[in-house]
Amino acid sequence: MDVDVLIVGAGPVGLLLAAEVQLGGGRAVVLERLTEPSRDRKARGIGLLATEALWRRGLGPHLSAADPDGARDFTRDHGTELGHFANIHKLAPDPLRRGTRIWQPDLERLLTTHAESLGARILRGHDVVALEPGADSVTVLTHTSTGEHRLRAHYLVGCDGAHSRVRKLTPFAFPGTPPLLRTIAGAATFTGPVPAPGRYPTGTFLHGGSLAGVTELAGSANFTPVAPSGTTTPAAGGGLVTFTTSTGDCRPAAPAGWAREDTPFTPATVPSDAAPVTSANSAGEGHHAIPADNRGPVTPAELAAAIHRVTGADVTVDDVREPRDFTDQARQADTYRHGRILLAGDAAHVHSPSGGQGLNLGLLDAMNLGWKLAAVIRGAAPESLLDTYTRERHPAAAAVLHNTRAQSALLAPGPHIDALRDIFSELMEIPAVNRYFSALLSGVDHRYELPYPATEPVGLHSPDLDLVDDHGVHSKLHEHLCSGRGLLLLTPETQAFANYATNRVEILPVTNIGPHLLRPDGIIAWAEGDSESLQLALDTWFPAP
Repeated sequence: MDVDVLIVGAGPVGLLLAAEVQLGGGRAVVLERLTEPSRDRKARGIGLLATEALWRRGLGPHLSAADPDGARDFTRDHGTELGHFANIHKLAPDPLRRGTRIWQPDLERLLTTHAESLGARILRGHDVVALEPGADSVTVLTHTSTGEHRLRAHYLVGCDGAHSRVRKLTPFAFPGTPPLLRTIAGAATFTGPVPAPGRYPTGTFLHGGSLAGVTELAGSANFTPVAPSGTTTPAAGGGLVTFTTSTGDCRPAAPAGWAREDTPFTPATVPSDAAPVTSANSAGEGHHAIPADNRGPVTPAELAAAIHRVTGADVTVDDVREPRDFTDQARQADTYRHGRILLAGDAAHVHSPSGGQGLNLGLLDAMNLGWKLAAVIRGAAPESLLDTYTRERHPAAAAVLHNTRAQSALLAPGPHIDALRDIFSELMEIPAVNRYFSALLSGVDHRYELPYPATEPVGLHSPDLDLVDDHGVHSKLHEHLCSGRGLLLLTPETQAFANYATNRVEILPVTNIGPHLLRPDGIIAWAEGDSESLQLALDTWFPAP
């Protein structure tokens, strides 16, 4: 076996997953198609749950150092520091639980250093073209500048974005809803006057800093989705079939029995699931974007035409950098696991970028999956533990798809939507409503259904608790989870419970809060219960050696 886990995609999700596998005692290799890290600023921040997750791994000071510049850029481009629901910027941040404004290239550099410091290997210039699932392993065929390479691992995880090769080569269904809106945008340079940003009868003109764009109905301006390039279906006998091919492919044929993606992978090649790719809007938030057609990058003339369609104004666009042309379709894999092949991040779910939730969602996928994979690999947990990954994370993504569809409805043009937005804007002035929308976008109230009876706060992501131990020493919860192990907080009255947890999790006496059992991903697995309920939780997540 070459490695324990092969991870396809060196974006933030793949990098964090590799780090988590290494931290848990596994061996991870990341395969990345690009030869150099992308400088594309696909996303501009992470939510409070992902921020807390990275603090638990010792990365908090780096996030704190990046946040002021990111917050400055956000305020410059949006005209406010407040968060938004459907571009209604009225959401006040939680003073106790904050996200981080950090551009994606900076986050990727941080996570690359983190993963490599834990022993993860990142192989760039490896384009996955085929895979072969086996009874106890998965073999991957990659195309590189030096020829074809084969790597074999116990598990394979696709973190390779919305156009995921791994998903296409495995019988994952990817159902969802077609696009309602289309956005064309980029960092633009204008000569002469520019119309005021805002909503117009046929769409929205977005303009902040140097960034400009237009959002309009997907059916506008002869919008035509790309024709399918192939399908993925189970073959007779449970194997995988090869995608339909393009002519002129000079790469060697995949070995018999392998699933292979033979269509050259370019932004203009979209599979039958029509999955978007990650991009950014005119405000710089992370987007899951599908090219609107085969035209290639957005030109100054096309952006000017889009602005004219929406505002009626004639503008002169001299230049468009980091161009974007995408829609808001929403899709989610039916399951995140087929045997030894799993999906995480955009490979598992795509949606509108409204509210900036995509990167947060993917990083939490990695946190949920990484420690479970490592536990199974080192023999500390049964393989059935991996089934809890889909069970917990699928509903979390479904909730994001649900609220982003609602935001798309509120972003559509027209007087009826304008009236609805006015009412929403007034409602968001009510403190309880404001808190509701903030919690909706952050996911802070999303609770996992655990496989045993429990009530809140069990199943929630724990905040970064203030702790006082039995010697009066103060600390924060994140300081005690850097090892990637579970943590049992015990009060003086529950010290005897430590006998159940010896050699399973770390134990910390506390005096200022009730007893808690924390999983490595920060999920509260038990709280304030009796010894029998604690033993059940320990046996579920941390089986006895």
